[in-house]
Formats: sequence, structure tokens, C-alpha cells
Amino acid sequence: FATVTATNSNTTIDFVLIPAPPKMKVSMRLIYDGGWKYRFLIKSPKKLVTAPDCWYSPGQQFDSSKASQIPTIAGPNNSYGFDLSTLEDHEYYTLQVKIVTVDGKEDKEAIVFGPKIKALAKKDVKDELAEGGAFEIDETGDDVTQILLDAGTLEPKTDGTAVTGISVSGVGASAVGGFVTALPNFKLNKTSEEDTTLIDSLISNMVCSDIYEVNLKDAQINKSITLTMNYDSKKIKESDLKNLQICQYNSDKKKWETLSGTKTIDPITGTVSIEIESIAEAYKSTTTRLSSMAGRSMNTGSGFTINPMQATSQTGTFAIFSSTLPTKVGYAGSDFKIINFPNPFDLKSKNVSMTESGVGAGTVNQSLTGTMLKFYVPAGAGSADVKFYIYNIAGELVRKIESAKTIDGVDMSNIERGYIYYIEWDGKNDSKEECASGVYLLIPKVDNKKATERALKMAIIK
Repeated sequence: FATVTATNSNTTIDFVLIPAPPKMKVSMRLIYDGGWKYRFLIKSPKKLVTAPDCWYSPGQQFDSSKASQIPTIAGPNNSYGFDLSTLEDHEYYTLQVKIVTVDGKEDKEAIVFGPKIKALAKKDVKDELAEGGAFEIDETGDDVTQILLDAGTLEPKTDGTAVTGISVSGVGASAVGGFVTALPNFKLNKTSEEDTTLIDSLISNMVCSDIYEVNLKDAQINKSITLTMNYDSKKIKESDLKNLQICQYNSDKKKWETLSGTKTIDPITGTVSIEIESIAEAYKSTTTRLSSMAGRSMNTGSGFTINPMQATSQTGTFAIFSSTLPTKVGYAGSDFKIINFPNPFDLKSKNVSMTESGVGAGTVNQSLTGTMLKFYVPAGAGSADVKFYIYNIAGELVRKIESAKTIDGVDMSNIERGYIYYIEWDGKNDSKEECASGVYLLIPKVDNKKATERALKMAIIK
């Protein structure tokens, strides 16, 4: 902290340095050792009085009334670890760790783990603020996904307390005299592609990495951050490495977006790297270096300094894709149209090739068990609510497709007009039973109005 004394026109600032509280790093990875286990590693910056006090409970919030204690095993350099057999009774569990260093300083950390999370790491980055460095999800080297920080990349959040003798206007109090209220930290989570709900059916065969969630807490980003991610070499041919792309999930639009910028692909380590200027909105290609820095400095009256009020907490979800993500193909027609393929069709697993994909130009292969419905929505104001009614030859309603998602993840009740879309009919009725062989008629409706003069005729052959 700083003591500021104003005498006439002279200002004296007396700085007193206070050591930062000890902050541990907690990491977890899923291993196989005669059975699947969670392997936890706790690293303290200082020697501890006793081993870490570790408890876990079901749920995403720690509940001491339902918690179980876990003993730890001491390792080198103030590290401790333990293995925990995989838990399947709940989707998530929370581990709480408490430490006390020999100088009496305490630290407490809580992390969420569970069947869907393959690895995670959480650590404050106070050392990296001044020196720079890499924050890795797995220090054993099995997964070299990491965040690389240059010195000065992050500015910690301050409380913005005004100081006697300093005049501040406009954007809040000066960082001078304020104190750090929370040290910045990064958290990395890894989820397998099979376990995530963010991958829809069309792009599942394009994902060639695990899904990584990056959390930055209480910091302002002043420089680019290098994001390095592992890809699965079994899912990509060497000749196709040049097509690898790092993509981010846009939670507002419920879709994945390709990150722009120069990427570095390293086939030796099996990684792809790219520089990003935001964790939450790295996909925004319109963000320029100049515009992204707007508001990060402030005028104190005597000069410019870092604006402490720009410190934020950000979260981003990233994955590596084998090629550039497809984008919707526009439709300029004025009439709603619908076709299906194959037709006739069986109810066995098959791959279909779409040469004019509604979610992207070029050939897209899609696996399905029934038939693909391709529908063209004409342009117009507002979104469209699209429903499909499927009848048997006797006129009985067997299936109603509504409030479902197209294969590129678009909700049928909120369709953007002027594009081509695809959705699968798996050949089952509303009771999820396979329909019998025969002819079926599909009537499409848009905003509860019949969209075509004739029904689409389809045939199931078993």
C-alpha cells in the first residue's frame, strides 16, 4: 500500500511492500492405473506446517455436511498428491483444499471435478505478472495445453480506493494508493468431446481435440496471450495438419467460431498455438489491436496510467477442429421448399454426402439412421417457427418435429430466414419406436401456417 502526503505543491508517496498471501496450485487429471482414477496434485509456494486439509463433497458447491476427507502423500518441493477412484454417483464434485504455511499464512482453494472433466488446473499468476511464464494444465507433459504470458500481460484488479492528495476524475480512482483485492488466476478445464453438450451432430467428426475451458479471474489483459492446445494425432492425417483451426464456442449465438490470426502448428508436440487478446471474445475478428485496448488507460491529471476499473473475469471454451467451420448457405428464393435424401431409406446406420450443405459449402459427410430433411426458408422479417408433421398412408400422425435443433445447432422454433437448413428424421414415431415399412407424408408449417401446397412423400424400406 502507499501513504500519500500533500504539502503545499509537493506530494510525497511512501510505499510499503506487503508480501502476497501464499497461493497454491491445484491440478487434476484422469489416469488409468488398473482402473480409472482422479490424480490430484497440490503445490505450495512455501513449506507447510502440516499436510493440506482436503475434503470433497457432491455438487458444484462445497457442502461440509456431506464431505469426506482425503489424506495426502508428500512429494518434492512442497507438493502433495493423492489418487481418488472415479466417482459416478453425481455429475460433479467439489474438492476443498486448505493449507497453512510455516509463517502462519493460510490459503483455501476449491475446484470442481467429475466424470465429464478429464483434467483441470487452477493457479494464481502473481509471479507471471512481472516475469511472464507458462501456465500448464498438466505438468507431467501428457497434455501440453497451456497459457503463455509475457511480462506485463496482466494487471491485477484493485479496489480503486481514492487516496488523500490525489485528484481523480472521470473513470474512477487511480491505481496509486489502491490495493490488490484479488490476485489474478487462471483455471483450465478439459472435457472429452464425447461428454460435452456443445458439439452438435454435424461438426462432431471435425473435432480433433478435447474441449478446454479457460477462466481468467480479476485481471486486465494488456498484451496478447498465447493459447496452445493439444490435438489428437489419431484423428488427423499429417497431410491435413495445415487445415487445423482453434475455435471458440459463442454462447450467445450457440455456435462455434473460428479464431482469426496466425496459428502455429507443431507436429512434434502435437499442438496448435494462436495469440488472443480476450478470453471471452477471442473469436471477434473485428476487434483490432487499437480498439481492443480502448479504455485500458486513464488520465490522472499528471499523466496516463493503467485503468484498474478495466479488470474483469472472463471465461472461454476452446477446441481444435480439423478444418474451417462451415457457415450457413443463403437462400434467395421466395418459396419454402423441402426435400429428403436418401428416399426411399432404411433405418440402418449410414453416411450421406451433402454437396450443397445448408451449413457450409463443399462436401460434408453426415452419419444418420433415417433420412435427411433439407429445407429452404425464404428471407423475411423476424425469425421463423418451423414444424414438421409426418403422417402414415392412413392419415395418422406418427411424428411431430418441433422445438428440435437442426444439425448445425439452430433451434427450429427460432430459425433465421433466408438460409438452407438440415435436420434428420430417424424413422421413429413420437413414442421413439421404429415406423413400419411404407409411405409417409410430411407437411411443413412455418409460423403455424402450411408452407407448401403438397406434402413431401417419403418411403421406408426395411
